[in-house]
Amino acid sequence: MDLSKFFTESNMTLSSVLLSMVLGVTLAVFIVFFNKKTLGKLVKKLFEEKAENEVTAKSLKELGLEKSRILRYALREGSTLRKMVYAVPPRDGEEAASGEKGQKSGEVKYYIPEDKAYRAELTYNPDGTSVLTVVLAILIFAIVSLVLLTVIPSLVRIAVSAFSSD
Repeated sequence: MDLSKFFTESNMTLSSVLLSMVLGVTLAVFIVFFNKKTLGKLVKKLFEEKAENEVTAKSLKELGLEKSRILRYALREGSTLRKMVYAVPPRDGEEAASGEKGQKSGEVKYYIPEDKAYRAELTYNPDGTSVLTVVLAILIFAIVSLVLLTVIPSLVRIAVSAFSSD
């Protein structure tokens, strides 16, 4: 099978569209993988700790995620993650982790309210997501695209011959 003819013949538009779709799906798969593996750690830990209201909210330090700059960036005001993970600002007079009285801890605590729990789990739950899943999704879509590159031109020729008057 000579794939060079698909990029040089009249179906160049089809090739361009399918190639763009393969690149878009590949990018989307990587973004979903990143969301589930990186941001999903926070969501999973909040569920494990039963942080479902302001009283039970947990800080990144309490969850063992205080060193993650990506999580701190993802938890900024107005982000997609913050639509499901709510923040509780530190209270006045709260003691620092070192135990010094009168000093604010500066730790923002996070929780997932009950009404957002299903959506958060569906969007960010890292269970069942692996590198193999990513590779398989990309590979399957690339194979389907190659099959479409061979089938669609044949279908167009069949349709043209069926409706042409010879």
